[in-house]
Amino acid sequence: MHLAAVFVNNFVNHFYTIGADILHDKKLDFDLLKPLIHETAEKIQTLNPFDAQTGPAKRNDKAIINAQLKMLHDKPEFQKIYSFVTESIFQLQQKHDHGLL
Repeated sequence: MHLAAVFVNNFVNHFYTIGADILHDKKLDFDLLKPLIHETAEKIQTLNPFDAQTGPAKRNDKAIINAQLKMLHDKPEFQKIYSFVTESIFQLQQKHDHGLL
């Protein structure tokens, strides 16, 4: 239970911190993300986590993925996280599409 809680709470909070840092660099306020955060938390009340997943990794949209990685050129630690999580999402999607989940 605690391990699962680390993923859904501690790690998610770390991603909020990264998002806040990215916005800060562009002189944007973190409050801009709060409606999306709220929508995501609400969605998980009615959908399972896999079905709630969206984004370029799930769609394997390499153009957006590459563009976003370029946006992180000055933050290699964020590029590593982005790449690792993107690959993880993509691999889970592939397993699901091939009936392995």
